[in-house]
Amino acid sequence: MLKKTPDIIIVGGGITGCIAAVEAKKRGFHPLMIEKRPYLGREIAAYDHTFIRCDADDAALRRIPGEFTPLFLQHGGGEIVAAEGYIRQQLMAIIESHRIPVLFEAEAVALAHSEGKTAGIMIACPAGLCSMPSAVVLDATERGALLRMLGNGPNVAAGAVTVHAVFEMGVSGKSSACIASIDGAGLARVASENGLLHGSVHLHTTLRADTVVIDYAFAASSSGALFETQSIIDADARMRSVSLAAYLRANIPAFTDSRLTHIGFEAHIRDNTPNVTSSITNVSALPCLEWGFSLNDVADNAAATAAIINGLTIPSRRGNTQEIFVGRGWSAAADALGLTPYNDEALTVPLSVVTRPGAIPLLASFSADVCVAGIGAGGGLAMLAASERGASVIALDLNREPGGTYTAGRVSGYYEGYHGGVNTFVTEEAAALIKPAGGGGHGGLTHSNLLSVKARERGIRSLTATRVCGVRSDHGALTEILAANEDGLFSVKARVTIDATGDGDVAAFAGASYAVGDPHDGMMQSYSMWGVEVYPCPNFQANRFLTDPDIISPDMYSERLRAVSLGHRGNSPFHIAPMFTVREARRIIGEKSLTMRGILDATPVDDVIAVASTQADSHAHTTSDLAKIGTIGSGRPLRVRIPYGCFIPKGIDGLFVAAKAISGERDATSFCRMNADIKNAGYAVGAAAAYAVKNGCKVRDIDIQVLQADMRTKGILPEWAFSLDDGAVHTGPDDGGFAQFDRMLRLDTTEAVPILTKRFEQSAQQGDRYFSERTFAAMALAWHGSAAGGEYLADVLARAVAEGRHRTPPRLNAIRTVVAALGEGRDDHSIVNRLLIMAGRSGAHGMFDTSLAHIIDAVPGLGTVTPKIMPYDSNRGDIVSEPFYQRLRNIAFAVERHPGKALKKPMDALLRRTGITGYDTPMHSGRSPRYMLAYLEICLAAAAFLCGSLSGKRILSRYAGDVHCFLRDHARKTLAALR
Repeated sequence: MLKKTPDIIIVGGGITGCIAAVEAKKRGFHPLMIEKRPYLGREIAAYDHTFIRCDADDAALRRIPGEFTPLFLQHGGGEIVAAEGYIRQQLMAIIESHRIPVLFEAEAVALAHSEGKTAGIMIACPAGLCSMPSAVVLDATERGALLRMLGNGPNVAAGAVTVHAVFEMGVSGKSSACIASIDGAGLARVASENGLLHGSVHLHTTLRADTVVIDYAFAASSSGALFETQSIIDADARMRSVSLAAYLRANIPAFTDSRLTHIGFEAHIRDNTPNVTSSITNVSALPCLEWGFSLNDVADNAAATAAIINGLTIPSRRGNTQEIFVGRGWSAAADALGLTPYNDEALTVPLSVVTRPGAIPLLASFSADVCVAGIGAGGGLAMLAASERGASVIALDLNREPGGTYTAGRVSGYYEGYHGGVNTFVTEEAAALIKPAGGGGHGGLTHSNLLSVKARERGIRSLTATRVCGVRSDHGALTEILAANEDGLFSVKARVTIDATGDGDVAAFAGASYAVGDPHDGMMQSYSMWGVEVYPCPNFQANRFLTDPDIISPDMYSERLRAVSLGHRGNSPFHIAPMFTVREARRIIGEKSLTMRGILDATPVDDVIAVASTQADSHAHTTSDLAKIGTIGSGRPLRVRIPYGCFIPKGIDGLFVAAKAISGERDATSFCRMNADIKNAGYAVGAAAAYAVKNGCKVRDIDIQVLQADMRTKGILPEWAFSLDDGAVHTGPDDGGFAQFDRMLRLDTTEAVPILTKRFEQSAQQGDRYFSERTFAAMALAWHGSAAGGEYLADVLARAVAEGRHRTPPRLNAIRTVVAALGEGRDDHSIVNRLLIMAGRSGAHGMFDTSLAHIIDAVPGLGTVTPKIMPYDSNRGDIVSEPFYQRLRNIAFAVERHPGKALKKPMDALLRRTGITGYDTPMHSGRSPRYMLAYLEICLAAAAFLCGSLSGKRILSRYAGDVHCFLRDHARKTLAALR
C-alpha cells in the first residue's frame, strides 16, 4: 500500500480535533492526526471530565455531527455522563471507520515552512525526531500549545492560573444518595477549609453506582518556567486530590467509609494568555472546550470547527524549495538534519527521521548528576536511590503520573518476584501516606503518590508527559539526551543516564546493539491495556478487562499504533489505563548476558547487584526448547542472580539500562520483569549511578563490593544471591532420573556427548521404557544434536505410536486450561510431546519420518475447545484453550528441523484440516487476530514448505503481508531460503 501524504495535519486528538478530522475527510482532504497520548478524547478522558451540562440538549444534538452524537446520550444526575473509557472507544471507532490515520505518542516540536508557507511539522515519537509534510497544520491542543511554542510563549503563562482537577471516591452506599446528602453550604465549607476556589467543588454520578466523581478548582501561581510548569502543577493537583479525599472521609459523614479510587490523568490549567497566531500561512488554532462545558458548547465548537475546515484551500505542492524547521528558540534547515525515510511499511503516512539531531541548535537545557529516563517501577526507585546518596537528579516520564506499568499501566501489586528489599519499606510507607484517603483505588495510586511526595521532598526535578527522542555523545560517552513535551524540544545533560524507559529507548537512540523477540522467528510476548470493571468483582480473575489483545514489537512505530487500537476494542467503558503495557522489550547487548543455563544451574555471580524470583510465565511463547519439554523450573519459582554487567550496554559509557531491557537471553530476561524485581533492580542501578558520580569514575569502574554491601543492607541482595540454594535446580553427577536428565541437557555439547554416548552404550532397558536410564541418555544425545542413540529413540517413539499414546489428549489446568507439561510429565501427551522435540533436535536424520507421519495423521486438528471459567482467562488471547495446540507446535518444530518428502503429504493433509489455517491478518485490514493460532499456522506452514508443500508456500505468501512485522519477516526469510 502506498503511503499517502496528508493535506492537513491536526495536532491534538481531543473531541474538537476528531470533529475536524472527520469534517476534513468528508471534504475530500487527507487528514492526519497527531496525539501525544495513547488515546483520543483529551477534554473528557485526560481530565476525567465525565460530566457535561445538558442545557437545550436536543437542539444542541441536532447541531453536532451525526457520528459524534452517541457520545452524549447517557444521562444521570441531571447531567450527561460521558464515561472516560466509553469516549475513548467511540472516538477511536469513529476515526478508524473514516480511515483517518493517527500518530499516537507523538509530540509536535517544530513547524516546517518554505517562503512563509506551511510545509509540515516535526514530531518527537517512538521513532525519534521525525518530519511529516503537509500544506495545512491545525492546532487542536489544549491552550494552543503548538502556536505558543512557535511564538516562544510558555505553554503555561507566568502569573495566576486556575487549576481544575478530578478524583473519584468509592462509597459504601449508592452514589446518588451520597451526593444528595451534601448541600451547597456543605460543599462551600469543603472549598473554604481546603483552600479551594469558592463554588468550585461539585459531585457527580458515574457508570458505577458506588462511585462519586469530585471536581474542584484552586488558584496557583505559575512561574512560566519552560518544560516543567505543567509537571509541577499536575503533581500538586494529584497530591491535593489525596488530601481532599482524606478530608472528605474525616469530615463528611457520607464519605466516612469511602476510599479514593481514581485520580484524573491530568489537571486542566487555564491561564490568561489570549489566543496566539502565527505569521506562517495555513497554521491556525481550533477552538477549545473550556472547563465545565455544556452540550451547547460542544455544538458551537463543532460549528466553528466545520467553518474553519470549509474555508480551507490546499495550495499546490512545491518542489525543490528550501524548508526551514522552527521550534522553541531555534531554527534549522531541513538539509542539515539528515532526513531519512523511516522504514516501516505498515505505516500509512510517510515519515522521515532526523539522523543528525546535533544540527538542531537547542537553547534550552537542564543539567544534573543523574538523569533517569522513565519514572516507572524501576526508574522511580532509581531516582530515589541516586538522590538519597547525594546526587542531583532530573527524571523524565511519558505519563503524567509516575510509576509506569505499576501505576499508569494499572498492573499494581506483586504477582510474582522477590518481595524483599526496597519493596518492604516502599509498600509500607506508601500505604501509610495514602491511608487517610482510604486506600489505593483501581490502580497504583498508593505508589504514584509516594513517588510524587518523595520527589518533592528530595528536590528531584520531575518532568512528566515528556518523551525522550534522541541523544548526543562525546567519544563514546553519552552526555546529553533530547526530550520533548508541550513546551517543545530541550536537552538534559548528565554525568550518568539511567535508561528506565522499559523498552531501552535511550540505548537504541545511542546506537547500542540490541535484540528483539525470538531469535528464530521474532515472536514476542503479549501486551496488555487494562481496564476497570463497571461492576465490582471479587478478584482480578473475575475482571473482564485485563486482556492481552495481541503481540507487538516495541521496536516498530506501526506496532505501537496497532497496540493502541486493539487495546481499546472490547475494553471497559468505565476506565481504561492511560498506557499499554508491553511485557517484552528490546534486550541490549551488555557487558554480561543473563542466560537460562546460569539461572537453572544457580551459577554464582561475582558482580550480582539484584535478584529476581518467579516461575516461568511466557505470555504467548517461550524461546528455549527446555520449556517445550517442561523443565524450566518445573512450575516452581526460579531464583535469578543478575550481574552488574547486564545493566551496561557495550561500547557506551555514562549509561545504564534498567527495567525490562537488560542484557540476556530472551527467556532469561523474562524472569526479571516482575514489578517487585524491577523495583529492586532499579534501586540498585540508581545507587550505582550515584557512586559513579561521587567517585568521578566510569560506570564500569565503581567498587562492586561497596555497592553489594549497600544492597545487602537494604535487603535487595539476600544471602542466596551469593551461593547455591535449595531453590535452585542443581543435581550431582550420580543422580538418576529426570533431574539428572535435566542437568545433562544444560551441559556444553562437547562435554556432554562423550559422557552420554558411554552411558547409552553401557545402559540397558530397565523398568518404564519412557523413563529408563537408556531412554534418558538417548534423549539427551538427541538434545545435543548427536545421531548416537537415534535408532533406539526412533523405536521408542514408534512404540508410543503403536500403543496409541499419541492419541491421548492432554491434562489441563482446571482453571486456565493451559496445557501443562511440568516436571517429569508422565502422562501420554507429555511423553509424546517430549519425544517430538528430541526428534527435531536429533542428528539422526530420516529415522523418525514414519512415526512423525503417523502422529501428524492422528492429531485431531486443534481439538475441541475447552471452556474457560474465569473472565480473565477467557478474554486473554495468549491463553490457548485448544488442547492439541502444543502438540501441533511440537510437530512443526520436529518437521521444520528434519523436513523430508515423506512428510509432505501428511503435512498437506494437516494444513487442510478445519481450524488449522486462516489466521493471518493483512496489513491495514484493521482485523483483530487470534495471534496464538496465527503463530501456530505460520510454524506449520514453514515446516510444510520445507518439505516441498505448495500449501505451505501459499500460506507463507499470505503471511509475507501480515500486520505483525516479525511474522511477515519470518515468512519472507523462509520463502527466500529455498529460492
